[in-house]
Amino acid sequence: MALVADSSRLRWPNRRPQVSKPRVTTFSEAVYDLVRGVPHGRITSYGRVAAMLGKPRAARGVGYALSHLPADTDVPWWRVVNRLGGISTSRVTGAAMAQRDLLEREGVEFDERGRASWGRFEWAAGDFEWESGEDAAGPDEAAAATRPSGERAWGPR
Repeated sequence: MALVADSSRLRWPNRRPQVSKPRVTTFSEAVYDLVRGVPHGRITSYGRVAAMLGKPRAARGVGYALSHLPADTDVPWWRVVNRLGGISTSRVTGAAMAQRDLLEREGVEFDERGRASWGRFEWAAGDFEWESGEDAAGPDEAAAATRPSGERAWGPR
């Protein structure tokens, strides 16, 4: 089944409706709310989203949450890429090509290795208004806890 890129959405032709919706967790809702804030033409990484939510080791959880969005979602999931600035492989045939197409339509450019430049297209941590929780660290504290000192907080390792 091929995906069709349609400006800000993907359509699955002849897709059967789901009988039951998967349960959306509080973490998934937080991921969706944060990703809705990523502006047009900018990218962020799965790990960065996780760290901004106070869960710096939950990058895979971010990917899981985004992979379970309904087809008619308003969440711009395509703006989340891997730590190298590349499109991650997908379980859905054609999704990687559709994601790259949507990003390129927004002006994001990829190099010959298929990576977007963090210097040009990164969504900066200061762009997110952090609401601290009792056990949640802000983006700077989360980054400091997961990176050696002196190393760039976001982007490629």
